[in-house]
Amino acid sequence: MEEKNYNAITYFKNYSPTFFSFLNFYTEIWNCKQFFFLIGYTDKTNYDYIKNTYIENDSVRSMRVNYKNKYMENIEIYNIHKNNRNCIFILYETVPFFNSPTEFNVVKIAFYKLLIKLQYMKKTDFFITVDDDEFLYSSNMKYLKEQIKSSGKYTFHFIESYQSDKVEKLKFCLQPWYYNAYHGKKTPYAYHPCKTYLFDLNKNK
Repeated sequence: MEEKNYNAITYFKNYSPTFFSFLNFYTEIWNCKQFFFLIGYTDKTNYDYIKNTYIENDSVRSMRVNYKNKYMENIEIYNIHKNNRNCIFILYETVPFFNSPTEFNVVKIAFYKLLIKLQYMKKTDFFITVDDDEFLYSSNMKYLKEQIKSSGKYTFHFIESYQSDKVEKLKFCLQPWYYNAYHGKKTPYAYHPCKTYLFDLNKNK
């Protein structure tokens, strides 16, 4: 099977307490060389915070995108190369709250269309798409990667972790959905309370 390059994609609005941990983790553990951040902001204060904290480079000019919908406007793209990795930030002005997951799905679909249109997606790339507080980790990463590579399709079970600057200090964060499943008399070893991630190297996810 053709060797795949791992890229990481995540989304958040205004602020991410896990941003730098996310960068370090997926660089170190998954050898990601390219990151895509879809970041919404609700006012100028948050816009300035995003630029000063996450982009950290006033000399780089953004590329404006002539596109908007009900939930996205003033879209701009920053392409930053730093510390042997490429970070692509897509910033957009948005509403403070979405009324349903369907509304955010409109934003995500527009985001992927932009990536394709601007030719950021390549056939040799595989995109790990996760929330900014999700860290896909196994105590035997070598075995996990071998299984993914050999089978081409592999389902990975994980529990969310909370951030640390060092991988070995990551700790499990049991979310409310886990406790709800547990108190619903499902055994803690059943798959029902688990989150899963499907690696399918035959297509970009």
